[in-house]
Amino acid sequence: MDDLIPWSNLSLPEQLNCMCDALAKDALLQGLRSKHKNRRNILPREHSAVFFHAGKSTSDPSSHIRLDLGRERAKSFLVQEKSWSPEQFEAVAWTSLHETLLTKPLAFRLWLSKQHSNFCATGVQMKRCKSSDDDRCPSCWRRKERASHLCICPSEARTSLFNASVRELEQWLGTNNNTADELAYWIPKYIRARGALKFCELGAMSPAMRTIAESQDLIGWRNFMEGRISKFILPVQEAHLHASSSRLTSRMWMRALISKLLHISHAQWLLRNFMLHDSQSGYLKLKNRLELLTQIESLSNIPAHEIPDESRFLLDIDTNSLAEGDLESQEYWVQAMEAARAALGRQPANLPFTNPLRPSLAREGSYTLLEEIRQEKRFRKGMTAPGQSASFVSPGPGISESHRAARLSSNRRRKPD
Repeated sequence: MDDLIPWSNLSLPEQLNCMCDALAKDALLQGLRSKHKNRRNILPREHSAVFFHAGKSTSDPSSHIRLDLGRERAKSFLVQEKSWSPEQFEAVAWTSLHETLLTKPLAFRLWLSKQHSNFCATGVQMKRCKSSDDDRCPSCWRRKERASHLCICPSEARTSLFNASVRELEQWLGTNNNTADELAYWIPKYIRARGALKFCELGAMSPAMRTIAESQDLIGWRNFMEGRISKFILPVQEAHLHASSSRLTSRMWMRALISKLLHISHAQWLLRNFMLHDSQSGYLKLKNRLELLTQIESLSNIPAHEIPDESRFLLDIDTNSLAEGDLESQEYWVQAMEAARAALGRQPANLPFTNPLRPSLAREGSYTLLEEIRQEKRFRKGMTAPGQSASFVSPGPGISESHRAARLSSNRRRKPD
């Protein structure tokens, strides 16, 4: 009952029972760590017992077996494949991470495994698997997007979401005196550093907090954001909860903290995918739209003798209006023009999308998003200068010469009035 009810509200028999239970567990742990640990401290009339890394099993051992086997496999993978040191592995609160992941759906756990092993569907991995020809981050458009880029993307939208998530975590840490003061102060600061500063470099700390900082620096900031936190956080938080009126236990608090850290990273992944696949403003949609507009400009300037007589009506279509129209009409016109050229044995005018426009650099040093370039509202007649006919407008500096030509007076062929 001491896990649910404050100590002061327990009756005397209940308090004595808790004290006896704690003393018995402490004696067992001391025996396991003593020079007689090989004797395994079998109790009177106990013919056999099962011992694990976390201690002695007094119930179904299957969960302990899976945990210990998983721990050994994780250590082998991280030390041999990921270049972790044994000290780095032992510094992580693995039991707390395991208990947290037990409450998560299988799909979430699979995502975390892919994220930590660098095999999630980033630009680099998609290009390696030949599922894409572009390895850019869909948010900031930097090349060679890897899993390590997830929480440090300088995109304004991603940064805004990151800061909002950290503020939510900071609010939870300060609620109902749930967290030790130093932990509540330093953890949000460490997260906001986004790996640019070590924990120990943030400022003056108490000896206990310094131990946590050194341990977490050994583990790393990215691992912290993926739920691999220092095991030295637990005793500091446990001491605080014993002296407070909070109904949280240290194990419950650790699970909640790890869960919130994982959700900060997962929120970044969800936003990243939305910005990639959104049908109206996603990176792939923008990329395809600019490819199509470039093809329209190229095909509209083809000499008439390269088009069969029965298809030359396609050249009479006002491509300025076509550029402002819907995507289906643009695709139909391009396909019709390619088919007409193919009828005369001409090569198709497919132009690869090799140099897309990048977001501009914001005053804070982060890249802004291209939020309106790929929307059809962007290509409107009101953006032309006086004396010029309507033309679709390219979205900023770095535009191609063909885009510049499209902004001049129209040279499209029309039938005489």
